[in-house]
Amino acid sequence: MLIRSGVNPSKYIKIVIKGRTLNAGIINFPMKKVICITQEWIDMLQNNPNNNLVWNAFSGTIYHELGHQKDYMPNGLLHKILITICNFFGICLRNYHSNQLQFLYWVWEAHADFYSCEHAFKGDRCMSRKTMLFKLDERKKRLKSIEDTYDHPSWMRRISYIEKFNFDEQLITKIAMDVSYPVSYVEVQNIILHYETYFD
Repeated sequence: MLIRSGVNPSKYIKIVIKGRTLNAGIINFPMKKVICITQEWIDMLQNNPNNNLVWNAFSGTIYHELGHQKDYMPNGLLHKILITICNFFGICLRNYHSNQLQFLYWVWEAHADFYSCEHAFKGDRCMSRKTMLFKLDERKKRLKSIEDTYDHPSWMRRISYIEKFNFDEQLITKIAMDVSYPVSYVEVQNIILHYETYFD
């Protein structure tokens, strides 16, 4: 399940980190992409070698991270540096254009989910939903909170996006409304223009 569209994403997996959940992240170095996965993923895969749902969920996770290569970055060097730094270290600069950053984070996550659906599951949204529900259930076992956070919509909200929307202007506008970011702001239109090549 890890090979789609002529790409073998397993070659990007270089770092295993300790965490409390099934999680992953991508570091977009200029010349190289590195995906970090938690030890929990290694344990889950080793303990379930023949479980298709587990392996599909892992495949979807890796392609989700590869989808972040297409993340929109706002114009301006300072913006790019600040967002890259806070994303790399998992830091949310809540006092720096708070709604704008939250809007960007949520758009990034939604786009990566749709990218994963397309490349890991050939556009099968039912499979995406199953794997996302699996990761939600695993998260419930390990963490108390499954609500929206500053840098991620909740799993249920992300599943709702996959079920009810395409990744297009309507969804991007919906995300802006969900985080109370004014849809009239030029940044919303800039993001729509950036991602328009991915619209259905």
